Amino acid sequence: MSQTDSRAGTRLTLDLWHPNCWAIDATTEVSGGVLAHAIYNTPTTDMRSASVNGLFTAFGDTVDEVEALLDQIDASPHSGELLELQERFGAGHAAPGNVVREFFLEYKPGDMVCPVLLEHGFVHSAPVRIENGREVWEVCFAGNRPSIEPSLDGVREDAGADIEVKGSVEILEDLHVCRVIP
Repeated sequence: MSQTDSRAGTRLTLDLWHPNCWAIDATTEVSGGVLAHAIYNTPTTDMRSASVNGLFTAFGDTVDEVEALLDQIDASPHSGELLELQERFGAGHAAPGNVVREFFLEYKPGDMVCPVLLEHGFVHSAPVRIENGREVWEVCFAGNRPSIEPSLDGVREDAGADIEVKGSVEILEDLHVCRVIP
């Protein structure tokens, strides 16, 4: 392996589905989508605790569409307390759709795919977009290119996930070059 190969990483776009996900379930049932920005736990809990919290944005084309989506999320057996944030005036929004609503949501960490992705070397690098019952993850993979597919197979097995690679770009750090992988 050359010096360049040892310092290469890969950016991937993953389209995935996994079981027991409130966002996947909700966006399968109603229109609109969700952006997942951050997941956190309180200082007194850990990932094995009863719940974690996340910051999300619901988006859609109409107020009714976003209301229906939030109702569907709130009714999910996989979600806990949903707390809407106050609207930010003049700040604009970085979500698709004409209507957006930010919210915190409590839910079970065992239902998350993020820790499984991390265990297999995939680190998300942008908000996760959930629409039409699928999640789109922008991730970085620090392992070598031949390790990507076996690592994805590990995620598939450990999370019960269906994963498709929708795009990939190899990052050659010491050359400061990106190369699209066919």
